[in-house]
Amino acid sequence: MKIRPEDRLDLGEILKESFEKDLILEGGAAGHMMHLYEDGKMTFGEMRSILHDVFQGKTTLSEKLDGSSLLVTFKDGDFGFARNKASLREPMNLSKLRQYFDGNPKIKEAFTTSAEALQKALSSIEQKDLARLFDNGQKFASIEIVYPPCANILDYGNRCLLQLNGVDVFDEKFNKISDDPDAAKWLYETLKRHDALKQEMFEVTEPNILRMKDSVSAKKALDMLMEDFDKVIDGFSLNTTIQDYANERLKRYIINVCNHNGIAVDRDCQFVKETADRLNYLSRKRPTKADICTFAKRAGVNVRSDEYRKVMETLEGQKDAMNEEIMRPVESLISKAGSLLLKNLTGFISADPAKTSQKLALELESAISEIEKDNGRLTPEKLKMFNKNMKKLENWKDNYFPSEGVVIKLGKTGKCYKVTGQFGAINQILHLLRK
Repeated sequence: MKIRPEDRLDLGEILKESFEKDLILEGGAAGHMMHLYEDGKMTFGEMRSILHDVFQGKTTLSEKLDGSSLLVTFKDGDFGFARNKASLREPMNLSKLRQYFDGNPKIKEAFTTSAEALQKALSSIEQKDLARLFDNGQKFASIEIVYPPCANILDYGNRCLLQLNGVDVFDEKFNKISDDPDAAKWLYETLKRHDALKQEMFEVTEPNILRMKDSVSAKKALDMLMEDFDKVIDGFSLNTTIQDYANERLKRYIINVCNHNGIAVDRDCQFVKETADRLNYLSRKRPTKADICTFAKRAGVNVRSDEYRKVMETLEGQKDAMNEEIMRPVESLISKAGSLLLKNLTGFISADPAKTSQKLALELESAISEIEKDNGRLTPEKLKMFNKNMKKLENWKDNYFPSEGVVIKLGKTGKCYKVTGQFGAINQILHLLRK
């Protein structure tokens, strides 16, 4: 398919009125793929081991594409598509999928032509095999759509791709519980055997596997990263989980706020521990305000006092900033790991990495300049997002590679994480002026 430059569309502009439909936000029905620092149960030792394996070429790495996600299943004798949790329960056929994107002709074209090609490819497989593969709607094939006329940020040339990321398994409430690598492999090999990978416009592909350019360069990058790693975890053991790291730092903050307001507490009292759990975004434990009040009473705190009210107002009001500040060292470490990793890998799909990087540099500099000259055009929430992402872009030109990132697939568990370098921050800043 030949795509002319004048045919290319700015997806951000197209999505102005329908941003809430989650067309460009990663996740949707497929769920959110975590960064390493978002897994609260991971220990620093496990993180260190993963980074070592990655830079030593012992882990499977694939390119994370800058496309749009779509899930497909086979249920009650028909193909169904999903973009959100509601459509996981009741998958949309082609007709309903077209209706879903009414009002956005180009986006409608991107998703419906993709779905039509996908359905045609899958129709080469016998229905009994499809029913077994998709467990009558409990499993979905996760597809990343690359459609040049509706490109996001990165340029993949004229290739129209349907990348099969895997087969996701859902429970009865349609929460993703796992993926099925054997099913994904079987599906791809079956389509290949039936000569169904290439359709009129689209090509069904597997994740694009990346390789290390040079082991010596990768080792130097790893050594540099490990120096930063040791600084970040200074005072914590390798057995400390990311959640416990955040909790411990939150405890220190809570104690300081309490002491500043004349309330004497220590890190071992239950009030401090439970309040840290309430404020910690990585914690699944969410004590209520009533619970916290009970624990404060047990610690001898007068919960009717102005001092207690000020403490709780401060903590609740600053929890976003606290979590951001606490996690910044770990997040920056992994962002640096992503940037170093991207520089040491080869095999990316990007049509012209150097050209794409130059184009993004110009776009980003223009966006930053425009916002700094007139930040009043941004809502307070968008301005906050801008400042947050600017903190992540220190020396970005020296660390940026034009790719959304890399997917790390762990050999033992098959669990996947993403590392994105600086793409996420750049992407969010560019979209601030488009929403």
